Amino acid sequence: HEPLLEAHRRCSQIAGGRVLHLHLLELDLLTGRSRIAREPRCGKRRAAFWLESAQDLARQLAALDQELFVCAAAPGGAGAAFAQLCQQMEIAAVFAHREFCDEELQTEAAVRAALRAHGATLELFWGGLTTHHID
Repeated sequence: HEPLLEAHRRCSQIAGGRVLHLHLLELDLLTGRSRIAREPRCGKRRAAFWLESAQDLARQLAALDQELFVCAAAPGGAGAAFAQLCQQMEIAAVFAHREFCDEELQTEAAVRAALRAHGATLELFWGGLTTHHID
């Protein structure tokens, strides 16, 4: 998970730096329907895969004395959630995979704007389909 590794690499260079492992769900995007085809965005198999993946990541982080926080975004979406988080703690940067679908790109832009308003940056990494670029 390139964003996670980079967050820890950068954090290790800052005295007292810490990484908050956050998986933020936008329930409208997860449980809603696609914009064009009106198909469900997340079927039972995909939901099961997501749950298993999140549980596996939580276990791996726990083995390193780290914790994964999973929460649903507020009604204002991910941008509002990060704006609120920035008010509660000092955030220098958020590390994430780059998005490629229209709705997710809108979320990405909202998060970037919220972070920028609080002096933080959004650091994005390719990871949507393959990791061949780092092999």
